[in-house]
Amino acid sequence: MTQQPVPVTAPGFAPRRRTVLGGLGAGVALAAAPGSLNSAAAAATTRSPGDGSAASVTYRDKQFLIDGEPAVVLAGEIHYFRLERADWQSRLDKAKEAGLNAIATYIPWMWHETADGSIDVTGRTRPERDLGAFLDLCRENGFHVIARPGPFTMAELKGEGVPQRVRTDHPEIVPTGWHGDKATTAAVDYLAPAYLKEARRWYDAVMPVIAERLHRKGRPGVIACQLDNEIGMLPWVSNGPVLTDRCLRDFNAWLDSTYGKDLAERYPFAGGSAAERDAAIRSPKDGYAPALMHDLGTYMRGAIADYAARLRSYAEAGGVRGIPFLINIHGTGGGSAENFPIGVSQLMESYAGKPGMISGADFYLGDLTLGNVTDLYLVNAFMDAVNDSDQPLTALEFDAGHADYGDDLSNETGRGAVGLKTRLCVAQGAKMINYYLFAGGFNPKLDKPVGDGNDRIGITGERHGFAAPVDPEGRPGVSFAATKETAHAVHGLAAALAPMRAEYDDVVLGFVPDHYLTEYRPPDSDAVQAVVDDVTGTRGFGPRGALSRAMLLGGFRYRSVDLQAGDLDPAEQPVLALATGQYLARMVQERLVRYLRAGGCCCRVRCRART
Repeated sequence: MTQQPVPVTAPGFAPRRRTVLGGLGAGVALAAAPGSLNSAAAAATTRSPGDGSAASVTYRDKQFLIDGEPAVVLAGEIHYFRLERADWQSRLDKAKEAGLNAIATYIPWMWHETADGSIDVTGRTRPERDLGAFLDLCRENGFHVIARPGPFTMAELKGEGVPQRVRTDHPEIVPTGWHGDKATTAAVDYLAPAYLKEARRWYDAVMPVIAERLHRKGRPGVIACQLDNEIGMLPWVSNGPVLTDRCLRDFNAWLDSTYGKDLAERYPFAGGSAAERDAAIRSPKDGYAPALMHDLGTYMRGAIADYAARLRSYAEAGGVRGIPFLINIHGTGGGSAENFPIGVSQLMESYAGKPGMISGADFYLGDLTLGNVTDLYLVNAFMDAVNDSDQPLTALEFDAGHADYGDDLSNETGRGAVGLKTRLCVAQGAKMINYYLFAGGFNPKLDKPVGDGNDRIGITGERHGFAAPVDPEGRPGVSFAATKETAHAVHGLAAALAPMRAEYDDVVLGFVPDHYLTEYRPPDSDAVQAVVDDVTGTRGFGPRGALSRAMLLGGFRYRSVDLQAGDLDPAEQPVLALATGQYLARMVQERLVRYLRAGGCCCRVRCRART
């Protein structure tokens, strides 16, 4: 599509000082950070990893800092394990040609664990398992590195990147869900002691290799490390909550601690035995099913945060310090981000306000159209709503390919899509973008055949990454030229973009994370369905997306604010737009009343809120 200019002054709001960067397209308005471009960030206090170590890679005031200097990181995802070692250099050459300055890669546990259960990260069994050699080659070619060592990696790998042996050896980590049904995905109980012990064993093997190659001043290296991947996504998309015996013991303790003597008013099973309570949770009745949906989602937020914190401690014990840790948020697909805030809701406690932690989005939107351009905008807005004042926006999986994922000529994203999406994200303040997948490859054979007719590590057959800018054979694909053009344009303006902050009008869109606590839906419940129908029709975007779309296309550059985080200040947020249905927490309603009484203006869409 052709980018249309966004008016620089929204109706009814006084314009601020702005710099319009024509090289990024019309309508990109950014405000310069205080001080000079090069010295301000170096002189400022930065957010360190939180362990007291001197940090060479940090962040401050929405900036991503490398050696104290603001930076824009444009990475390309290259899977070394899907390439012959002799082909690594050629793919890095393509990344250089495209103008990228970083390489991101998954580091799959199931690839490095051999048939006898040992872990090979040195290449003693296969040259393509020499992780250090690949990271060194990236550094020798001048690239920063974003390491993504799982334990889960997804990436169309069998078992989502976790060796099947782990589930076979420890059946207690395999979740049971509603009515005691076994999981239909490769999900595990993240906090099961046996799984954590296995994850620690993997991190103990892989983290020293990463730690040896961390970025140091004047020397490229690993600048960020992702913890796991898309945590909680599998139980959500399958509506298969983790209800193992261990989890239920923990959840029941959480219920008792949270509600105390009032628990009996919420749940009729409160006074029952442990077995009776477990059965009532696994097979909920209609009367309390909506409350259970809310409480289970709230509890899982904390459990996920606990898991991420444990992984971080394992990584730091392996020597990975002085760089940010990343949490990847899932939820886009099929050209839409309507469900993306579910991922924010699930994961926010693992990174929001946590020193040394940064969130990142998955962007799989294909072509931008009138129908989904607001989705891209709101992905960034809702992420930033729960970030603290320092945490920058990033995109850890940003679709750069032409979207023919089936390699059957059934789909093709327009040539200009990657450029337009990049420009819009940069305009909102994104400081790190990882083009996923940048280069395709081939799924190697497993050491030990599994008898599934496809004895390879992946589920896509032999070839993988058909739609990438660089195809499995190393040839430039349909989107390579557009990706190259975009990366060179961004880097040409990097000195201005790196310290810049997005500028917004004096209107905010309300974000209510609890409206997205719908990932674990008790089945066969009319009461649950009524709640889900109500909130999904209005939450965040507004009915049919009309509120958020009309504001954006009407020229309002708005940000989002987490209404559960605290009171609003009318001096900072003079106008609030909020879409909600019947259900809105009493705490949020009370905050809105205080906001209005203090002089704020609230535009509500279809708000018939219940406590």
